[in-house]
Amino acid sequence: MAVTASGVIAMSGDVVGEFTGAAPHSLSEYYRNGIYINSGNTNVPTSGEISLSDFYGAAANVTVTVTEGSIAINGVPAGSTSYYGYGATNKYIDADTFVFRAGGARGARTPTSLNGATIQGLYRILGNIYDPGTFFTVVLSGTRAKSFFTSISVLGIGTFTSASAAFSTVGGSSTWKFSTATVGGWDGSGTRTVTFT
Repeated sequence: MAVTASGVIAMSGDVVGEFTGAAPHSLSEYYRNGIYINSGNTNVPTSGEISLSDFYGAAANVTVTVTEGSIAINGVPAGSTSYYGYGATNKYIDADTFVFRAGGARGARTPTSLNGATIQGLYRILGNIYDPGTFFTVVLSGTRAKSFFTSISVLGIGTFTSASAAFSTVGGSSTWKFSTATVGGWDGSGTRTVTFT
C-alpha cells in the first residue's frame, strides 16, 4: 500500500497505518532516513518543518537493486561455501551457524540503507557437503528487532516473512536467514531486486 496521493491525510489512519511507530505519535518521529521512513520517500524531509502533506504517496516498501558479486570462503573442516549477491567486508554468515566469516566486499546495492540501517548483506548462500543447504540472507547494521521489516520479495527466489527467518544479532549486525531450494539467477552475475515491506 501507500499513503493516499491526494485529499485528506490522517495521522493515525494513513501515516501510522503505513509506517507504524511508537505511541503517542507525532510527526517528528517520521523524518526521512529515520527509524520509520526510508530514503525512497523523497518528499518527506529529513529535518525541520514537516507536515502531513509531505506524506502524499509515501510507502513503506523499499526496493533494493543488487548488482551481484560472488565469493567462495573456505572453512575448516566444512570446505568452501559460496555467496552470491552483495556482501560487505567480513559480513558473510556461515551456512550452518550465525558466525561471520572473513571475506572482502562483493557486489553492490542501491540504496545502501533501509530505514536508517546500513545494508551489509543481501546474498544467497550455497553450502557444502558439511554445511548443506541454500539460504537467502539479509544483514543490516546495528541491533534490530526481528520485525524490523515485515517481509521481503526476492526476485527469482520468492517471498518470505521476517517471522519465518532464523534470526540473530551478532558482531554489531542483525541477520535474517531464509531457507530456500530456489536459486532463480542468484549466481554471481547480473542485477536482482529485493523489496522490503
